[in-house]
Amino acid sequence: MDSMVSRNLRRARTVFRRELSYYSKVPRAANIELTYRCNLRCKMCGVFGKIRDHRGEELTVEEYRHIFDQMREMGIQAVTFSGGEAFIRPDLFDIVRDAKRHGFRCNMFSNGTLVNESDYENIIESGLDKIIFSIDGVEQVHDVIRGIPGAFQKVMRTISGLVHQRQTCGVERPEIDVHMTMMKGNVASLSALHHLCSGLGVNFAFQPYSECDDGTFRQTIAILDGVTANRYWPKDGVLRFDDEDINRMREELGKLPIDFYVKLIHYIGRDDLRQGRMPIRRCYVTRNIMMINPYGDLIPCSNLDSYRTGNIRQEKLADIWNGEKYERLREKLSRRLLPLCTHCCHFGDNLSILQLASILTGRSNGW
Repeated sequence: MDSMVSRNLRRARTVFRRELSYYSKVPRAANIELTYRCNLRCKMCGVFGKIRDHRGEELTVEEYRHIFDQMREMGIQAVTFSGGEAFIRPDLFDIVRDAKRHGFRCNMFSNGTLVNESDYENIIESGLDKIIFSIDGVEQVHDVIRGIPGAFQKVMRTISGLVHQRQTCGVERPEIDVHMTMMKGNVASLSALHHLCSGLGVNFAFQPYSECDDGTFRQTIAILDGVTANRYWPKDGVLRFDDEDINRMREELGKLPIDFYVKLIHYIGRDDLRQGRMPIRRCYVTRNIMMINPYGDLIPCSNLDSYRTGNIRQEKLADIWNGEKYERLREKLSRRLLPLCTHCCHFGDNLSILQLASILTGRSNGW
């Protein structure tokens, strides 16, 4: 079966299951932020603000083992590890192996610059199902966005080395993806990066950066009745697209195969791209995906990371997930999404069945 068709079928199954579990509130997956520490200084990332505002000891391997026991009992099937930069943790593969022993499908995000040749075997041996490398342009474009000279060459060496190691071992796992966050300053790299990924035989995905303005942020805090939310985005729309960027984006999209991500950008449309918005209609993340920060706090999403619903060092996962604080937020979101929600970076996790159908059939908004 054609890989594009196969991937779209998997998306459809995922969205259908997500719709079914919306009312049952049974978590189907977990996003685990292993650390907020990172070796890069990315323009669009606020992880260093999170380090400043969150004090405490990161969860240990033994604590994760206890978490995985509880997640398995709750029916969670997949775990995604992220950061910060996951490879900063020396116990990373101990955690991944434990997750695999519990039967979870395991994915991981990485910037790819801290992966050594000795890690290739560990990545494969750990049973990791997918590793997603973040690359935001070619050569200096990527380095400028990531804030460190040589970052592009390092991540490309990592991908090439892991592809070679996979071939040497005669295995297909982990699946290797490259994710690009499109923003002002890197749109012209889109087709070149796609070409590089095709040459390496790895998957390529992209979506626009969704930046929230100060006014929207303050409105969200007011609606949350005094609950603070930390604003980690760059200020004043410095990474937002203007008409010139969007016109160049259209040219770059025209050089790519018509796949899901090309259709996704057309579906989002010119006006939303200019405003850094996503056409979110419903929040599935707070009902389907459990998010745990490095210190054991359950949070509804990465944009509301200071809205902590409980800590696994003090309570059971199920009690927090089904607790009053989480329920109050879900009820609020079911009546009306927060202003901040239109700038959600989890757009793919919040697609409805109707939206997915519109994207796959090529509906375009304002192009």
